[in-house]
Amino acid sequence: MTLLQRVAEFIDEQKAAALPEEVAEQARRALANWTAVALHAAKTSEGQIFLEAAKALGPGTASLADGTRVIAAEAALVNGALAHVDDFDDTHLATVTHPSTPVVAAALAACGGDTDWKAFLKAIAIGTEINIRIAELLNPGHYDAGWHITASVGAIGSAAAVSYLWDLPVDQTVHACALAAMQPVGLRAAFGTMAKSYQVGCSAQNGWKSSYYARFGTTGPKDALEHRRGLRITSPDFNPERLNTLGREWTFLHDTFKPYPSGIVTHPAIDAARALHGQITRTADIERVVAEVNPWVVELTGLRAPKDGLEIKFSATGLVALGLVQGNIGPEDFVAGLSEEASRLEQSVTLSASEGLERDAAVVTVFLRSGKELSERIAHARGSLELPLTWAELEEKFRVCTASYSRSYADSVWDRIAVGTDGPTNLFG
Repeated sequence: MTLLQRVAEFIDEQKAAALPEEVAEQARRALANWTAVALHAAKTSEGQIFLEAAKALGPGTASLADGTRVIAAEAALVNGALAHVDDFDDTHLATVTHPSTPVVAAALAACGGDTDWKAFLKAIAIGTEINIRIAELLNPGHYDAGWHITASVGAIGSAAAVSYLWDLPVDQTVHACALAAMQPVGLRAAFGTMAKSYQVGCSAQNGWKSSYYARFGTTGPKDALEHRRGLRITSPDFNPERLNTLGREWTFLHDTFKPYPSGIVTHPAIDAARALHGQITRTADIERVVAEVNPWVVELTGLRAPKDGLEIKFSATGLVALGLVQGNIGPEDFVAGLSEEASRLEQSVTLSASEGLERDAAVVTVFLRSGKELSERIAHARGSLELPLTWAELEEKFRVCTASYSRSYADSVWDRIAVGTDGPTNLFG
């Protein structure tokens, strides 16, 4: 049995099985988070570009985040891109992937008028689980080699979700996932540009299309993952044993939701900076700042002197400065570049990589010109597995992200997610 045959059998087994209650709840949380960030991105300049491009291709039956109906494959691409524009989507910290982002977009585009919420949420759970499993199969070498793992494995999980919704037989599901595995997209060179979110959208579209063409009989290599010239060539750490517990354990439960719209590895340092904000009268009194962080923070977000909102997301020094200057950090702080005050302070911030710190921990120390030192240690960041966002905090995040919409519209969308009113095809009205 090939690895993708095992994946397809898992998907088939779920058709007759009930999702564990905690997995179903996690799927609803993932949908709430995804919808919040997609709606916010739809009002940004980057989001408007994606939306206008899809509309120019003509009308269809699938809904974009702004409610316009377009061709399903384009809806998958654009909604997947929108959900990643703000870097505010879910994160599986162990693999640094955003596993539900392409999955929800592809699944939503695959829904028909008779698709109910139960099936939609199960598709999200299945697809996200597969994305995490494939990421675990390839990491850390895959990411270290320069692949943007959310996009490069995202098509496989997306195909899994769509195959489930369309009730494809096992053999067609294998081929759908194989076709998806033949289309890894996404390189880390895109970070800090619109290409980062675009390639996540492409992975959602590739997953949708792979299932569509498999449905009509298109085939792919059943050993697409483990073949000596298959996806395994993208990582020296390829380990098929990481699929052994598929169907017995849900790694989807290790997915987390962000309180800040930036790379999750920066969140411990942001938490520490925010805690220190109230202890500082004037930033002009600060001589220098040292942020002791996990080495991944330096690797992923070591950009200095960020010039715009996109670059700030990949600048841990800029984010620490922002937290010290104003305390809270929200989506609107990434519309433009740093303020003059924050930009000046950013030059005084130094990152110190420490192997002894976990990815969700950090220590920030502020050295004042008076000689006094202020320090804050964060053992686990907000939004981590140890301190997950509550349902109430997710709703608060949703309200922040939809602040530019009418209250009645935001309420109607939230009710669809929380209560299951209407059907998934009417998620955006």
